[in-house]
Amino acid sequence: MESPVDGRPIGARLLAEARRRAGLSQRELAARAGTSRGTLAAYETGKRDPRLSTALRLLRECGASLVDDESVSVSASTPGTGQAARDRHEARSLALHAAIADQLRRDPATVLRHARANLDHLRAAHPDGSTSRLLGEWELLLGLPLEIIADVLVSPTPHARELRQTSPFAGVLPAKQRWDLYRRFRRDGRRAS
Repeated sequence: MESPVDGRPIGARLLAEARRRAGLSQRELAARAGTSRGTLAAYETGKRDPRLSTALRLLRECGASLVDDESVSVSASTPGTGQAARDRHEARSLALHAAIADQLRRDPATVLRHARANLDHLRAAHPDGSTSRLLGEWELLLGLPLEIIADVLVSPTPHARELRQTSPFAGVLPAKQRWDLYRRFRRDGRRAS
């Protein structure tokens, strides 16, 4: 869908608008979100489309959220508001990956087979090579001992967090287990186990 104003896709326009409202330069937002300024510029001009998770992460970094398909809501600039949302998202991601690590320990052959198939799918879905470094790291990690893989899945380090953004473990947990974890997390408001 294109914007009647300037021909850019609406998502590109909304992302640029959220960044400007937050008072951030492209370089500042890119650094906060862990991407390059050039990639962010390509998203804002509509030359590249970010994955939904990437777009939501960029909006969170601006203190914004989607309200409907053509506008964003930027909260009053309360210091730490965006950080609280990022912390909650990261805690939920860690809880999910802790459950995946448990599944890996219980059934390593099935989980690793699934992760390797996902890696192949992710490489095919990103032929531009935008995720090749991270996917290459996952490929190496999947050949290491299980406890090393499990440690990466639950590590709080910035690099592990970046790796989890391209996790090859999608679909490893049964849907019911995943949704139960999300519900517990939402209900408890903290890391579910």
